[in-house]
Amino acid sequence: MSLADRLPPPAWVDLGATPNRGLDLTGLRLAVQSIGNDLLDGITTISPAVRYVSFYAWTVFSYLNAKGPDSWPAFRRFAEQIETAVALANVLCKATVTGLVGVEGALRIAGETADPVPLEILVDQPAVNIYLNPSQQLKFILPPRLAVPGLSKERGVPLARMMHATLGKTRLGARFSAGELIPQALREDLREFGQVAHLTKISEEESDLLVNGIIPVAPATDQEARRVGTYACFLGLADALSRMPAENDLFKEAQHPKRSLPTEVHSHLNGWLRYSIRDAIAVGHEYVLQEVIQALLILSKSRSGIPSSDVTAYLMQNSGEHKTALNAFGLLRPGEDPLDLDFTQLYERIVVSTSADRITEGGLSRWSGPLTELRLIDVVRAHPPRALALLPVIWSLAVVRTSLWPEPESNPIEGRRGLGWRAIGINEVVTPGIKKFIDERWKLGRVMSDLALRTVEQHLRVSWSRMAVNVHHDVALLTSGADRWQSRPEEKHVRDYRGGRSLSRLPQVVGWLQQLGLVDQSGLTQRGKKVYQRSLDALKAEATHATA
Repeated sequence: MSLADRLPPPAWVDLGATPNRGLDLTGLRLAVQSIGNDLLDGITTISPAVRYVSFYAWTVFSYLNAKGPDSWPAFRRFAEQIETAVALANVLCKATVTGLVGVEGALRIAGETADPVPLEILVDQPAVNIYLNPSQQLKFILPPRLAVPGLSKERGVPLARMMHATLGKTRLGARFSAGELIPQALREDLREFGQVAHLTKISEEESDLLVNGIIPVAPATDQEARRVGTYACFLGLADALSRMPAENDLFKEAQHPKRSLPTEVHSHLNGWLRYSIRDAIAVGHEYVLQEVIQALLILSKSRSGIPSSDVTAYLMQNSGEHKTALNAFGLLRPGEDPLDLDFTQLYERIVVSTSADRITEGGLSRWSGPLTELRLIDVVRAHPPRALALLPVIWSLAVVRTSLWPEPESNPIEGRRGLGWRAIGINEVVTPGIKKFIDERWKLGRVMSDLALRTVEQHLRVSWSRMAVNVHHDVALLTSGADRWQSRPEEKHVRDYRGGRSLSRLPQVVGWLQQLGLVDQSGLTQRGKKVYQRSLDALKAEATHATA
């Protein structure tokens, strides 16, 4: 078999390393995250509360004005006291607070009777770490010259001064503004502080300063323009839907041939369609790996060292799920056996199912109808046993979507060169694979078995690569040798393994827009309409400049 068909899989033996629980055990989320990071920076899955960006600017401002030592441990200690005070103040004012760092510890302390209360760190991962990168990417915070971060003149200083004026009016805030370390605080002072430091108490002035950094009027870089594009998509969806937009609303819009959003955001929708294509591939392989591991655990109860062909044969027996999976998308005819179906027939049906109103823009094809990555992801996640039959469909859909992608080698669909072989690239692996299945007239059952084997091979490559970095880091779910697989039932991370989906950070975007007063349950607010229009103007100016 040629290199173009397959990379050689590593054998895997138990080297005595400590088994570890890990994420992305097929390594396929990397390509998804690469596209997502390119489209959206300045926010993470663990930064749900935008007001921490304001607190960060104020913390840096207060520390620098007090001429604290240029020491990260000293700055972190000061910042941790402030965020503990913020957590306690929020809980004492309102017990239910979304996105609050240290909420569990703060609730416990609030339920006690001690007064004053200690301002000791409440979490292992403090906000000073969580919100550093977002604050820097949004250009409120500057990278440290030595150890302590600085403030940007254009965004960070105005925000910090506004927070200084607001929070400094309280007894506790005044002491922090002076750079004072405060080991404990009175509950009365914390409640006063909470009246202005609550996560929901974002004034219009503070919101405007935050919006100017998150969705700048004139993006300074291509990265900022792409971020503005993603936020503009959600603002436009809120306006079109007259409700709070959700993550799937963006993916549906990105996939549909008749997009409702203006042309200024179409290139950004193309990006999120690319994201969906890669996400479906990752989801399909992860859930196939889950099914392989579950089958291996069952078969290993009676014997050890199971031939890989026995495992795939065991999975093939679930004909009911295979039929249901294909029938859900109209890809199976009455009386047909999925395993005996000519793959060429399946591929032709996929092409026909997606051709009625298909359009192509920027090398990506769109169509209406049920056969989309979003629905495939939903079905696979809801019914993991159907993943084996739907993974060939996911591969086929990727080829149909990207068949007209320009210059795939120099401009890969994944957005980064070099990811292809390691991440089952569409151009390097998926497209040649589909062509082989068609040219050699494979049956669907053989394709399903082949993709299951590829999934295990991909997992073993990822496991080896992580052990190459740290010999004690073993995330392998099975051992392999001489075409025989051995489960590791004694390891909890093996028994508990479940497939998943890459986290897009789009729900956090919607949360920030709501906190900033730009969207609500009725859709776009009046302030949101202004920001939406200026975002479109900025994107139009950016496009004009790029083509000039």
